[in-house]
Amino acid sequence: MNNKIGKRSRSFTLWGLFIVFILPLILAAILYATRSHWSLESDPHGELLNPPWHLTADYKFDQRLWRVLYVTPQCLADACELQQAKITSIKEATGKDFDRVDTVLAITTEIPEGLYIMDPDNHIILKYPLDTPGFYILQDLRHLLKVSQIG
Repeated sequence: MNNKIGKRSRSFTLWGLFIVFILPLILAAILYATRSHWSLESDPHGELLNPPWHLTADYKFDQRLWRVLYVTPQCLADACELQQAKITSIKEATGKDFDRVDTVLAITTEIPEGLYIMDPDNHIILKYPLDTPGFYILQDLRHLLKVSQIG
């Protein structure tokens, strides 16, 4: 009878070692292999422009920075200040990536009114309505800065 208890004890020990050491490695390998299915990143909050809009030479910038653009056909005092404050606060909220981002106020009729994110190659890639909360734009911008190999 003592022999049966010893075998049972050893099998519990082996199963315990397996559960504690081997099973987490197997689960980690499975999660790593299927990480694209487990992504917590959300879709962009803005409208992804596909293909991206290319700017004319009048609006090209020399510095390779990400830009948050506020485009309006005319600058009305209150609305202009409000949107300028929004995009400035988005830049300030980027934290360590502050130097990689710039804000631009464009008064033009060539581009529809709205808020935009422009990549360092001067392509407008995301478009937002004016009433979009700044936090949503910041989330998208942070994601772009994180995965970007340019700028």
